[in-house]
Amino acid sequence: MKRIAVILDKGLSRGEACNIAAIVVGQLSATNHDVYSQQSITDLDGIQHAGINFSTIVLQASSPTQLANFAKKISADCDHVNLVAFSRSGQQLNNQPDQHRSEISTKRLHEVEPLGLAIFGDDQQVRQLTKRFSVFR
Repeated sequence: MKRIAVILDKGLSRGEACNIAAIVVGQLSATNHDVYSQQSITDLDGIQHAGINFSTIVLQASSPTQLANFAKKISADCDHVNLVAFSRSGQQLNNQPDQHRSEISTKRLHEVEPLGLAIFGDDQQVRQLTKRFSVFR
């Protein structure tokens, strides 16, 4: 079984945290097509429901620096874990995807100040990697 962990900077407002969590899981699902159910789930009122296939938890990090260090460690050491980041730079460049893409591709992670990460992988591995983080409040 697999697991998704969203890790957010604890200094975010609730609105920012919700927005960033949606963005990173959405991007994660674009490259990992089994994150969401491919079958439509509709209730008796005709309303479609989200069908996420794996346990998802939202955690908090103490700072963007902790997020950057964690992301770099995952990237270097964990071949079978998918990682997606969202940064202050991306937040400031909303509705400017070309400029965002250009800025991100010319800077290091700590320079763009990561505000949120999503990681996806084997359930036990993701639990082990994220055990130092607490549940987002």
